[in-house]
Amino acid sequence: MKYGVYCIRDLKSGWLSPTVDINDQVAIRNFAYAVQHNDLFSDFCNDYSLYQIGVFDTETGDISSVPHVFLADACTPSRKSYSVIDDAEVDHE
Repeated sequence: MKYGVYCIRDLKSGWLSPTVDINDQVAIRNFAYAVQHNDLFSDFCNDYSLYQIGVFDTETGDISSVPHVFLADACTPSRKSYSVIDDAEVDHE
């Protein structure tokens, strides 16, 4: 089975630790829950957004990178608005 690998991007510090979820809808729901229950996310919602960054294959154990796909921002986390960002736009440091 293949699962999505997701990551929250913090505009001030970079990418947070990745998580694995069964699909985009579950990842967005979990992100929305985290925003609602974490003052840092909700107080500074303009700084945080959720992206799919890869795919995890449970049969092979491989993690594959994918073009980063924007899923939601912390100010409106339940909004589903897909857009692929160019790797050149991402600061990997």
